[in-house]
Amino acid sequence: MTEQSTLQAIMNTVQKRKGESWYIADILITALEAGSMAGGDNRCGEQCATSAFITVAKPGDRKPYLDLVIFGQGKGKQNAVDLLRIKYDKWKRKNGDMK
Repeated sequence: MTEQSTLQAIMNTVQKRKGESWYIADILITALEAGSMAGGDNRCGEQCATSAFITVAKPGDRKPYLDLVIFGQGKGKQNAVDLLRIKYDKWKRKNGDMK
């Protein structure tokens, strides 16, 4: 379950980034981080997330051009959103910015 304040932190981040003309993938990863920093899913304990993913496709794509997943981090392990950020940054260095 997520607290209302966590959802509001996510929405605030999305609204702010949308006005800055960020790529959708950057907005999504930043929104996940905002939710995590605001407490995340309280079922996951202090790590805030045991799984996290980001998937982005363009209209007409047969498959997503971005599909990153961190699944099933055991409770007490590293926050899945933090691991997803690392994976995303590596993907972005390899693939560059994509609209």
